[in-house]
Amino acid sequence: NTRTGQCHYTCTGHNGGVWSIALSLDGQLLASSSQDQTIKLWDVHTGRCVRTLSGHRSWIRTCAISPDKHFLISGSADGMVKLWHLNTGECYQTLEAHTGPVLSVVFNPDGQTFASSGADALVKCWDISHSACPCGSEAFRLDFCEAMGDYAIAQRYQVLQGHDKWVRFLAFSPDGNILASCSQDETIKLWQKFPQDSTTGANKCIKTLQVPRPYEGMNITGVVGLTEAQQSTLKMLGAVENNLFSQFHY
Repeated sequence: NTRTGQCHYTCTGHNGGVWSIALSLDGQLLASSSQDQTIKLWDVHTGRCVRTLSGHRSWIRTCAISPDKHFLISGSADGMVKLWHLNTGECYQTLEAHTGPVLSVVFNPDGQTFASSGADALVKCWDISHSACPCGSEAFRLDFCEAMGDYAIAQRYQVLQGHDKWVRFLAFSPDGNILASCSQDETIKLWQKFPQDSTTGANKCIKTLQVPRPYEGMNITGVVGLTEAQQSTLKMLGAVENNLFSQFHY
């Protein structure tokens, strides 16, 4: 209880560290992902585990529940993103999303797209607005399909490039028009809403946020009396050196 600070439940059941949690929009369902390569779904009111999703072959670093609570997406350390149908607990699509651990996944509030980010320094955007029946169009399977519901098939439609280190977390604005990403490169980038037919996001970053370092932009070219360690530290703190002129001595 956020007002009293009282813990209502402690949910136990994973056999490894819990890396990520996600709440459904209505606050009724909690998902947790773990080093034990499973995702568990919990009833928020009772603290009871209602389902365990298995299928990943590596640590599951991140998960997210769709706004309509029909789907869940998860990303693991082997670069895979999986899409799950929450009504059945079935994994119906696996994407080879990143060349390295998937660190964050997030649904757009419109429920039609989601984004993933990874240790490959990329943000990838996926369209799930197209539904497909997983069992074909045979007439005798129609009742089954209606009971199971549509399966939103993910298709990648944009790669956002600009970070040069791990992209750790993602967040959409409430209206879905801005995607924010933060990285090990010490920057936060804001990306404008991406067009459906675009193939590259290199020019879609509308702002880069970075806290100025103590010696940001200070030119130490030609400065004498500094050890290599001191020069390296100053550069880490924002100092710059023009190597073209540093080779000359006056």
